[in-house]
Order: sequence, then structure tokens, then C-alpha cells
Amino acid sequence: MKKFQHSVSTSVESTIKAFALLVASACTLMANGQTREISLQFAKAQEAEGCKMYVRPLVTKGEAELVEMTSEGTTYSATVATSPEGLYSVTCIRDGAQIFGTISLGKGGGAAKVAVQTAGYCLMATDTPDNKALGSYAQCEAQGLMALWTPGRTADELRTIVTSFEQKADSVVKAYRCTARVEKYVRMWAYTSAYNAYTYVPNILGCKPSEVPFGIEEVMDRPERVMDSPLAATFPIAYQLIDRFMPRGATLSEQMDWLYGNFKCEDIINKVGGAALDKYVARYDYAGKYEQGLAELEAVTAKYALDGKYVRKFRANRVTIPGNPFPEGLTFTDAEGKTHTIDELRGKYVYIDLWASWCGPCCKEVPHLQALEKELQNDGVVFVSISIDAKEEPWKKKMEALQMRGNQWHDPKGLLGQALNVQGIPFFVIYDREGRLLQYNAPRPSHPSLKTMLEGL
Repeated sequence: MKKFQHSVSTSVESTIKAFALLVASACTLMANGQTREISLQFAKAQEAEGCKMYVRPLVTKGEAELVEMTSEGTTYSATVATSPEGLYSVTCIRDGAQIFGTISLGKGGGAAKVAVQTAGYCLMATDTPDNKALGSYAQCEAQGLMALWTPGRTADELRTIVTSFEQKADSVVKAYRCTARVEKYVRMWAYTSAYNAYTYVPNILGCKPSEVPFGIEEVMDRPERVMDSPLAATFPIAYQLIDRFMPRGATLSEQMDWLYGNFKCEDIINKVGGAALDKYVARYDYAGKYEQGLAELEAVTAKYALDGKYVRKFRANRVTIPGNPFPEGLTFTDAEGKTHTIDELRGKYVYIDLWASWCGPCCKEVPHLQALEKELQNDGVVFVSISIDAKEEPWKKKMEALQMRGNQWHDPKGLLGQALNVQGIPFFVIYDREGRLLQYNAPRPSHPSLKTMLEGL
């Protein structure tokens, strides 16, 4: 099992991190409106020795931070925000290993003291049928994952293990007759266990995901039958899991129809649908079928009353289409304060490096760019580095440190990046002799293909 390395330090960094954790926790408490004092008491003194304990309320809205518990003898305590589901995740770090558990304290606030114990990599309470069910399934999951990674497993054996998680959950909830709330949680937990196990299979078999001899639909139930609930938000992997079942090779309209046709929980629809829309906007071939893509996105947005930000971003990405002219009205200054425009380079192919002095990857590309400028055998290509540093001083200092010469321009407001819808730097783009976009997101100077490309212009 994977171990978590934890070291105790009195350094300034540790103090800052601890303070940040306290602030985050306090913000969580204030946002929640209710708090709960939780005390976990180990039955055996040796189990409590050398532990660091953390607790986090499981919430369906937003995120809750881990709160470190204080110890007094064999008892660990902390004040945390109240979980609307009455469920709390506990992490115990001992001897460099992480031990996990989920405990049920019932809904509402107030103090709660529970006896806990550890078994392998699991921490559990056994005071109620709910906690017995949670602890029992935790052990089932741990055993299943360990069995999965046993050397020499065949594909058939792996398939049996993946399907066993939901079967074990069924046995657990029946054996302990837990509440409906905890039963739903355990079944979701088992569902995510099965998904995680399935994603490990390619590594275990040494094959590509597409070569796994059994499909995910063969070993897992449909997600809408298990995860269509706000409670799914307590599992970080839930949205990725649901997305995995979304029709592949389908149009955006077909994907959204599948989502809205199978799920009722707004949180799931918004999260999974938002991810699908972001992916659509980011990966669309704007140079190929811009109008068709825009029409489909607008139709989906209207049909399901979606946020118009996706359409706006799609339209903004039109600047990535080859042949578009350089953004109008932009001027830049050099280190001496002289004003420049892209028009003065008309008649040349222009390779633009958008960078900043504080950007490590940007600075690493500078030596490669300098070497390329010296070695390139094509007088028809000119290089321009445009800094988006907010102030001149760091820009000039970095230029001097890196011995940057040639066309060094300054764009303190980042207007070119905004106009080109650039999401991060370093960013490279090439314009042709007439000032029209030739290649958006061009290769970096360190990429072997760039020199050949530029010499071929």
C-alpha cells in the first residue's frame, strides 16, 4: 500500500502552513454555521502512540479541509464543521503509513465521543450498526485492493476482484442493517472502489487501457443507478467516473442528452456537464468547422439553459484560426521606451515568444531561442520576445541576466495574450509575411522540429 511521508518541523514554512490550515478550517466553520467537537478514543494505548490524526467532515457542497486533532492520552479531539450527512473522514498517520476510516456520528452538531480501533490500514468505530458497516466495508476494500496487486493475477481473476467490491457492499449492508443514509454511502463507496480497481488493471496486465480484455460496462453497474445523488460529491473521483460512462465518439448534443436523460441531481449534471463543455471548447478544431461547432454549442446552451460563458469562450477562440490578422490596435515598448507595432515587421515571418521574468519555463527556453536565432538559415524569419511583466524593472533585470538582445518588447497589461486567448506561458505563435496567423501555439524553441519548420518557410 502507498505510504505517506510526514515530518515534523519547527521551520517558518511549517508555521505558515499550520497557520494557513487554521485559517482555512475557520473559514469552513463559519461558512457551515454549525460546529462539532469530535473526540476519538483508542481502546489500546499502543494504537494511540506516535499518531497524527486528522478529521474532515464529508460535505456535498464546496470543500472541507482536514483539521488536525490534538491528543490527550489515548484521546484525539478537534472542532470541525458539521457534516450534513453526519459522516466524517478520519486519517491516522503512524510509522509513515496512512490509515483511513469513515465514521458516522449522526446529523446535527454537539459533542461526540467515539471509541475507535485500527485493523491493518483501516480505522473504525464499532459502537453502532452504521459504524460497524463502514468499518467492515473499509476492511473489504483494503483486502480487495491488496488482492488485486498480488503478482501473477490473470485477467479472469482481476475481473472477479473488480466485481467483488459491490458484492461485498451488498453483504455488509445486509449483515449490519445500517440506516438508509449509510447504506447509500457504502454502495457508492464500493462503486468508486470498483472503478479505481478497474483503472489499475492495465498497469497490472502491462497493456493499454483499450486492450483490457473486459469492458467497464461488464464489471460495473450504470452510474445513474448508484451515483445520482448529492452524496456522490463526497467522493472526489465521482465526476470522473461518471464522465467515463459518457458516450464516446458522440457529438456534444448527444453527450448532454445522455447526461440530462439519465441524471436528476443538479450537482452531478453541472459538474460533469461543465467538464464536457470545457473539453469541447478546449479541443475543438476551430480551423476546420468553426461555424458548425458554434451552432451546436449555441443549440445545446439554449436547450438546457446553460451558462453563456461557454459560447463566449468558443467565440473568443476564433482567434486561433490560421489566416486571422494580428489583433488590431496593439502597441509595445522596448527597453528604451520606444513604441513598436507588428506592422514594422511586415514582409517577414514573425515568431513571437510570449513570456515573463517570473516564469521559470519561459526563462529555460531563452537559451534555446538565442541559439536558434544564430543558427537559423532563413533571413525571412524574425524573432520577437514580448514580456507580460507588470513592471519594467524585473523585465529589464531578467533580460540583462539572460543577455537577451534583439526585438525585446513589453506588454505590461498582457493585451496580446488576452486578444489571443492565451491560457498560459510560455506561449509561441507564428505570423506570416502579411501579418496573418500561420500557427497558433507553435513549437517551443527547445523542440527539435521548430528549426526545420522555420527554415522551410
